[in-house]
Amino acid sequence: MRSDPVTVPVLASRPGIFSVDSTGQGQGAILNEDGTVNSPSNPALRGSIITIFGTGGGEAAAGVVDGEIVSGVLPRTSLPVSVFFARGLYEEWAQGEVQYAGGSPGSVAGLLQVNVRVPANAAAGEMVPFAFIVGSHWTLYQITVAVR
Repeated sequence: MRSDPVTVPVLASRPGIFSVDSTGQGQGAILNEDGTVNSPSNPALRGSIITIFGTGGGEAAAGVVDGEIVSGVLPRTSLPVSVFFARGLYEEWAQGEVQYAGGSPGSVAGLLQVNVRVPANAAAGEMVPFAFIVGSHWTLYQITVAVR
């Protein structure tokens, strides 16, 4: 039996970053510039480009269906993406330079790949927090990256 229509509010984005242990916290599912997995024993260099993997980047490109394998021209996010790295102990942040934000080649549509340059003034450490913003929504303090 049909019901009456229901209106459901939907956010333009709701970013989330994948973690190495699948808990959504701790070390992020992040690749260093050389393609190796970022970890405390293999930190990213300041000034290098890292690749962050997540989801919830909002609508990408017309004609791309969630669950479809991405190939050819990669869908880019339609919303702006920003990444800020902790700089110090007192809520100081350094903005990373986003090189690319969109689909990941050979992956399922909906997977978000963000290539960002780690700022030269980012904090160094095994668990550096960062803020990941898509449009006006963000994730903060849940995922970390190792930086030296």
